[in-house]
Amino acid sequence: QFSYAGPEGFVGILAEAWPDGTVFARAGYRRYDFEGREPVFDVPRDDDEYRLIAGFEHDVRGGVLSGWSLQGNWSYTTNDSTVDLYEFDRHQINLGLARSF
Repeated sequence: QFSYAGPEGFVGILAEAWPDGTVFARAGYRRYDFEGREPVFDVPRDDDEYRLIAGFEHDVRGGVLSGWSLQGNWSYTTNDSTVDLYEFDRHQINLGLARSF
């Protein structure tokens, strides 16, 4: 009942938007075909997940944060399920610093 199979696909684009800065967008789809029946509801569970992501990255070239990257993104996920309990819409905003070694 907790294992699943199903296709997934993603497409995206990345572009230089300003010196040392890039923007990106991605869209994805994932199908979850769960095995067995949902025990509480006694129905088979199948989900369709759709995801959109848009973000940026800026490489800092000087000062205290030289060598670091400022990153941010917004993501939206919606999940359609044959079991109402597992249906949702979610928005997330992330902001952070990253450094590669």
